[in-house]
Amino acid sequence: MKSSNCVVLNRHGSPAWAVAVCFTILLQAVVAPPAFAVELLRNGSFSNNLAGWKVSEKVGDWSPLESGAVSLHPSGFGYTGLVLYQNLNVSGVAGQTLSLSLQLQKQSAPAGKTVNVSVDYLATNAVVKRVKVFNPTNDDVPAFSYTNFTANFTLPADAAKLVRLVVLKDGSGDFLADDFSLTATGVTTNAVPQIAALAPASGPFSSGTNTTLVTLRGQNFGSVTGQVWLSAVPVEGVGTDIPGGLAEVVSWGNTQVVARIVEPLRSGKVNLFVDGVESDGDFIFTVSGPTFTVDAVTSDITAVRGQTVDVIVRVDFLNGFQSTNGVSFLLVNPNGTGTSGDQPLKSSGGYSFRLDTSSLTNGTYQGMVQSIEEHSYARFATFNLKVVGITNINFFVYDTNFQKVSISSKTVTKQGEAPTSFELIDSDGNIFGSSGFGPPSTSPATIVSDDPARLFVYQDKFFPRFFAVANGAVNLTFTTPDGFSRALPVTVNFPSPPQVTAANYLQSTVDNSGTFTNTLFFQATGPVTWIGYEGFLGINFDYLTRDNFNNTATWAFNVPAGTQPGQYLLYGSTGDPATATLYSVLTVVNAATRGQVAGRFQVVDNPNPFLQDIFGTLELYDAGQNLVATNHLENYGTTAYSAWYLPPGSFRLRFVPDATFAPLWYPNATNFADATPVQVQAGQITSNINFFLAPAATTPTNVTPSFPVFSAGRFDVKVPTVRGVEYFLEYKNVLTDANWSVAQFLSGDAGTRTLADPAATNSVRFYRLRAQAR
Repeated sequence: MKSSNCVVLNRHGSPAWAVAVCFTILLQAVVAPPAFAVELLRNGSFSNNLAGWKVSEKVGDWSPLESGAVSLHPSGFGYTGLVLYQNLNVSGVAGQTLSLSLQLQKQSAPAGKTVNVSVDYLATNAVVKRVKVFNPTNDDVPAFSYTNFTANFTLPADAAKLVRLVVLKDGSGDFLADDFSLTATGVTTNAVPQIAALAPASGPFSSGTNTTLVTLRGQNFGSVTGQVWLSAVPVEGVGTDIPGGLAEVVSWGNTQVVARIVEPLRSGKVNLFVDGVESDGDFIFTVSGPTFTVDAVTSDITAVRGQTVDVIVRVDFLNGFQSTNGVSFLLVNPNGTGTSGDQPLKSSGGYSFRLDTSSLTNGTYQGMVQSIEEHSYARFATFNLKVVGITNINFFVYDTNFQKVSISSKTVTKQGEAPTSFELIDSDGNIFGSSGFGPPSTSPATIVSDDPARLFVYQDKFFPRFFAVANGAVNLTFTTPDGFSRALPVTVNFPSPPQVTAANYLQSTVDNSGTFTNTLFFQATGPVTWIGYEGFLGINFDYLTRDNFNNTATWAFNVPAGTQPGQYLLYGSTGDPATATLYSVLTVVNAATRGQVAGRFQVVDNPNPFLQDIFGTLELYDAGQNLVATNHLENYGTTAYSAWYLPPGSFRLRFVPDATFAPLWYPNATNFADATPVQVQAGQITSNINFFLAPAATTPTNVTPSFPVFSAGRFDVKVPTVRGVEYFLEYKNVLTDANWSVAQFLSGDAGTRTLADPAATNSVRFYRLRAQAR
């Protein structure tokens, strides 16, 4: 658009000799060039395998690559937490809207939310924060077919830099993902620090007589001094510091960093942390001197507020480390929530806390456990504690196709067991615990019948069971530890006859001394045709009397000496086959002249320590090393155990598992001499006698690795491993050298693992593979 203007000028402001000056102004709207979205990810399609991505160290040697995509289902039932991530270095992101897209397909998954794609950003206060971007319900993801999902999100005003895309698994389920894309406009992408070499690869802690320096070479380290992390990975500690993971920086340059190895650093991957950005590169440093390490066995724990959960710490004594008075622990965070009755460790083993969540609000907490050893710096183990509330309890039955059908009330039309299924829905929309088909219930709900004479609740080893006794209206009230409650109205309405109308014991509670003869009386509207019991009771019934119509019957029985204390179901039926059954509870208690020992079996070398069936024999030895008593224990889906009918006295205890776990003396001891005596008292329960189990050590006679692969300065060899055995890849550059250096070591897990030397840049290098029992 054009506009012409004429201006008349006069030196004195007079028009007498004015000169007309005309000019033309070209007016044009100023239009900014179009903004193009910038792709922030490298290799989002996995066309170059996992280049640019990192896999969580928690999943071991498992690779997510599967048919050109990635699996989000690490090996090991029940894994939750970090799966993989990609480091980023994107500035100018405050208030910017970013777009995420990915292809996702479901292999199998229950109701709830499993896939969690989040981003980490460096805030202006120098703290890294995490934002959840994509967390679909499992039912919204089609099975066996890739579907594209998109999500837009805006970073807050305090975002100084985008530093990471993170893929996590929040719950059960098997998913595949592909074609990740993260785009934005108006932002600046910067290079991620890249470690290309590390030397030396092993050494002891620096001390007054020894200095161990490690040199890292690479690019994009920057000119401002950052941090050198050893074993501890920044992505695992978002929003908090991880004490004990930092080396001492001696010098810092854009292409070279020198750091001092100091206690309590531990062997593991080396990472740089530069202005919120974690480095790429896969390099290992091995601490070769005496040391001990501390790890949280389960790094992600979810609890309903009010629940008490176990925090288990695994401790490894390495390279000849010894402790005169042992290593004990303090639960630093959440503060004031944990108690422990475990003994200090004088060898490798475990330690546990019972963590009460009653005082916590819903949310995620960075838990931390600190070691205490008089001659050592503190070690720290971290875990994530997620506290949720229950927002609903669903009641349902299964139809003929085993599909769930929701119900709001229930009618029972037959005397006997009345199956009732339910599931708890937490504040994130996930199923927290359930009962019905499948594995043993993990539900924390307390269930109460307001009229047990009509319908009662019985808790067996696996899940709650419900038994109809007599006609009438009953409410089953389900209450969770956080106080949420919901009732299921039940109408018991079965015809009469047939019906078993009465069941009475001479005594409904008896001890396990084996000296008392009890009687059980049944009365029915027809002949009493069946009687029996459930569980490991082992009783024999002796017929006593029947009336002329066989509608009543009295039976005598003895509970065998040494029977496991607990509640047992006895029943009588009428009809053949049984058309009505009346169940009755018999309670067995430990004899007053005998004692009990109780505690927990904790598995310290297993990805699923809370879902482990443990079978074995508890042995009691006197001071002369004589075997005095045994107790066979069977734990199904629970860690708690109780040994019963034990003679009073002072004993050293040994647990001998039936499976592949190693025998263990209490506490955390491998022999009688190192065991601590336990006092068993008549009529009492000695508690907190915990056993921390690990697979039996097996020294392999032959180690048959795969043919080694050398590529781009990296040496790899795959090794079939055995649980309880440590494997070392060692090298030297001159064959006549007396000493070998460790390139990498790992603990066997019965799978094939990869040992690597990522700094194989010498013209000549010699390798050996060494295995030793832990």
